[in-house]
Amino acid sequence: MAQIPEDVFFASISEITAKLRAKDFSAVELTRAFCDRLERVGPRYNALALSLREQAIRKAKDVDDEIKRDRFRALTGIPYGAKDLLAVHGHPTTWGAKPYAGQVFDDDARVIEKLDKAGAILIGKLAMVELADIAIPPHRLPVPV
Repeated sequence: MAQIPEDVFFASISEITAKLRAKDFSAVELTRAFCDRLERVGPRYNALALSLREQAIRKAKDVDDEIKRDRFRALTGIPYGAKDLLAVHGHPTTWGAKPYAGQVFDDDARVIEKLDKAGAILIGKLAMVELADIAIPPHRLPVPV
């Protein structure tokens, strides 16, 4: 198993992609390293709402198979975290609010679908301020008085 250098956590997507292409490490090794770091540092800063380690490792194995066949997409093997306002099929989406703790959607948010198709690997849902940034449809906005 390759040791992931600390500078990879601050590297650009291009730099990480080059290292994946050069086989400096596998997508599984990279994903495990990012999951480890998020699970270690995330609670200290109240940044991690939900780890998706198991799902991420499964996806990374599929990505490694693609890399072996020299198939690369725009974000192949790039780990990322998504704010907990984005729906991820089968996992809670709480918007940072306790009343929504049991809310589970049947589909992924469109942006999650697009990132998945681009080869990115979702490693966790990130904590957020309660109900922050929830888009309100224009017809539901309060009317100014």
